[in-house]
Amino acid sequence: MSGMHRNRLNTGRASKKLLSFQRKIQLLSAVFVNGYAAGFQKGKIFTGGTKAVCLPVLNCYSCPGALGACPVGSLQTALGGADHHFPFYVLGLLMLFGIVLGRVICGLLCPFGLIQDLLHKIPVPKRKLPTKIDRPARYLKYMILLTAVILLPAFAVTETGVTPPYFCKYICPAGTLEGGVPLMLADPSLRSLAGALFHWKILVLAVILISSMFL
Repeated sequence: MSGMHRNRLNTGRASKKLLSFQRKIQLLSAVFVNGYAAGFQKGKIFTGGTKAVCLPVLNCYSCPGALGACPVGSLQTALGGADHHFPFYVLGLLMLFGIVLGRVICGLLCPFGLIQDLLHKIPVPKRKLPTKIDRPARYLKYMILLTAVILLPAFAVTETGVTPPYFCKYICPAGTLEGGVPLMLADPSLRSLAGALFHWKILVLAVILISSMFL
């Protein structure tokens, strides 16, 4: 066996071991942050003390199994509340985890990232976006963060003085998949309340999940 062939085999085995380790950590993280199993059965949201703890990953507060709070939802709640508090706690926590762990959070801890990774393993033809589309699209997340998560909750004040969580309400695919769909399945009475907004969010979710398979 040639040295080059041996090196390729060793590299392949190392990649598989690393991938296996990544999947195990991702699964453990998903189970840990959504560990309230009774919530999925009852169709009820966990309301214990840990729900005030902000997680460092995108994980819907309304997920029946969620044991903590989503950082994006927490940002909107603080900015859009009646007192419009500046979210020092949330931003400080995100900065801490970002500086210490960086993208490890996305690669190892995010439940929605796990779903996207598993979908990408489905053996369908993969496509790469042209650079002229890909580069501008990379800034879309920052535009959504600035407008839907920060500016609208902070300044689009309603008559009650409280602004809705625009990102969670109109966009968040993780919220639809982890919160909306399980609650609908567990509680039939909620299905009759699903209207155009829920159908729009299902469309957003479908586009992202299908893109995860092909792109």
